[in-house]
Amino acid sequence: MSNHFHLFVCVERGEDLPRFMHAFQLNYARYFKRKYQTVGHVFQERFRSPRIPEESYYLQCGRYIERNPVKAGLVTEAAEYLHSSARYYVLGTEDPLITPNVYYAEMGRDVGERKENYRRFLLLDEPYSSMVDAALVKV
Repeated sequence: MSNHFHLFVCVERGEDLPRFMHAFQLNYARYFKRKYQTVGHVFQERFRSPRIPEESYYLQCGRYIERNPVKAGLVTEAAEYLHSSARYYVLGTEDPLITPNVYYAEMGRDVGERKENYRRFLLLDEPYSSMVDAALVKV
């Protein structure tokens, strides 16, 4: 995304997340400023961190994040976006940063079936996306 990013991160303790995000954003900002020879703020706002109350929402939240580039008109299918975990789930592209969603394994009997079912899952119209958008804005 050109103006924001999404991470789906599981932490053992809630107090670990701000520390992780601080280090992540600080290191990226340093890299960005060095590469593009800029000064000043790289990130406009503090990160938002809505808590996902139930593990059963993990697949849906991942889907929401992976569909962002489609919604923004950057790609026609989520797996086309280079910086998306959809490439891992749909195409089988290895990524050392990804720990597979525990619910992905339930999407089919074998790897091929899971990939195809997840691809279809990403293509479905989402009746709840406006509610998720509204919830994220309020955080």
